Amino acid sequence: MVTTRRVASAACAGLTLGALLLGLAPTASAKSTSDQPASILVYPKIVVSGTDLDGGTDTVLDISNVSSKLVAAHCWLINANSHCASDAKDPGRPCTDSSDCPASGYNAACVPGWSEIDFEVKVTPEQPLAWSARRGLRGCFSRNPSDCNGLADGKFPLNQPGYCKNNQQLACNPSVPSSASICPGGVCVAADSNAGSAIPPVPEIPFVGAIKCVQYSTAQDVPDQDVATHNALIGHAAITTGGYAMKTPGAEVERYNAIGLQHLSAQPYAGTLSMDDVQYAKCPSTLVLNHFYDGAPVFADTDTLRGGGTLTDLTLVPCGDDFLRQDPGDAVAQIVTINEFEQRLSAAKKVECFYESILSRIDTTRPERSIFNAGVQGTFAGQTLIKGAGSSPTGHGLLGVARTSAGHYYVGSGYELNNFDFSGYGAKAAGNLWQKGSNGGIDLIVQP
Repeated sequence: MVTTRRVASAACAGLTLGALLLGLAPTASAKSTSDQPASILVYPKIVVSGTDLDGGTDTVLDISNVSSKLVAAHCWLINANSHCASDAKDPGRPCTDSSDCPASGYNAACVPGWSEIDFEVKVTPEQPLAWSARRGLRGCFSRNPSDCNGLADGKFPLNQPGYCKNNQQLACNPSVPSSASICPGGVCVAADSNAGSAIPPVPEIPFVGAIKCVQYSTAQDVPDQDVATHNALIGHAAITTGGYAMKTPGAEVERYNAIGLQHLSAQPYAGTLSMDDVQYAKCPSTLVLNHFYDGAPVFADTDTLRGGGTLTDLTLVPCGDDFLRQDPGDAVAQIVTINEFEQRLSAAKKVECFYESILSRIDTTRPERSIFNAGVQGTFAGQTLIKGAGSSPTGHGLLGVARTSAGHYYVGSGYELNNFDFSGYGAKAAGNLWQKGSNGGIDLIVQP
């Protein structure tokens, strides 16, 4: 089943380098995880742009079932695009700021928005399921499209293989009753399959957003709270630049792990999932990013002979969301960055449903003056701590990932970093933020 909901909202607006840079590893790890199976998975960063033919960007995702039983998951594809206002020359066009929305004699507003598309997946025992965010995935899972025989997405293929009960060495076809005659006892059982899944493509391009998935019971339409089957999911995302089959010269792959929150104990279910260390593990108290400051000249730039540097792109999403009332989560990110001299500078940023920024644009529109600029800090590297705060009904926990580029850009007059397009520069890598401690509050996912 795939359903779409949209709501206009003024609310919606890394590479972890600890061992390489500072060696300042946090001492208290969080109960949230990026390398263990869980019942809630969050993919904080989904990016799609351009086309396959022009070396565009896509995100390839996978979700794996580590258990020995069929597992289901209910997911939400969150569209965090903003769109040009109705008075723009191209109203409704995805945008990042008003400069993307030309109008007669001025620029129209770039209006924040938020929408989500529900979808469901079934993952077979000890197997992964992978798909492209650009294309989605058909609901009829067969290598031969004719096997689907015109069935709608998510329907059971007519030639779905099965096996004889108590004798899995013998194959049969549960869609053909007469095939049971080859089975001892005359019982043909359908094999576990991904049938019933239907993953939609992103609704528009360019696209930026996130995905949240909750493990569900295959026996009933509720979250799986059975200790025998819970915490069976683990996932990854790979941001690919280079078009179809990665054939474009200089193609890049940036990979991070989905963030997991484990189910802890069965609790009465009334449509709300509580990340409270009782039902599910709490979201982290603090996110930690060890990084180069933007503009740090740590990579030679033989192409321009004018200096090269690094950039780090930070993405944050709220841990909780209200999908029932179409009210995206929000929090205030309290940010402290510590340089190699242990000097501290701070900033704060509102995170409403989704936030993405180059580090040196978090606190100013002039990156050369930012506290995340290597020239301002006087050191190449630092550690940045991010803590959520606020009074949102769904909590103030934050999750995130970072992307770092060893791209080249001019640092002369005018500081062209203001016009930097992260997708077009240098060698890039994505990674998870270190998760530290447990959030002091409770985060909620409210389901329709």
